[in-house]
Amino acid sequence: QSRKTGVSDLKAILALEVAEAWEERKNLARRSGEEASTKLLLPLMMMLGMPFNFGLFLGFILMLGITMVAAPGVPGGAIMAALGVLGTILGFDAQQQAMMITLYIAMDSFGTACNVTGDGAIALIIDKIASRK
Repeated sequence: QSRKTGVSDLKAILALEVAEAWEERKNLARRSGEEASTKLLLPLMMMLGMPFNFGLFLGFILMLGITMVAAPGVPGGAIMAALGVLGTILGFDAQQQAMMITLYIAMDSFGTACNVTGDGAIALIIDKIASRK
């Protein structure tokens, strides 16, 4: 893709370095987004009349943090890894887990589109900066 846009070899190497740093930032943002998606749990649990308390959510968030170590880089891996925690700690049944999968998949494509667009934009920015010198 970089060659199609006219990025030179040295510039492509620099762009790859920047892209790696960018990937680290995106993974951090993705983890933050996945943690933010837990905010959907409370309204969903309230709508369904499920019991909830601070201790329940604290345990869920801690276990989810451990579970998410296995998820980076796998499309839909985060929600699939989280299903066990949703079922065991929060007591979500199959229908409620399906609702969480649907919400996650609906939001995940926007993040992927931003990631791909951002990678191309960074390569072009680095190319412009490098061509000035």
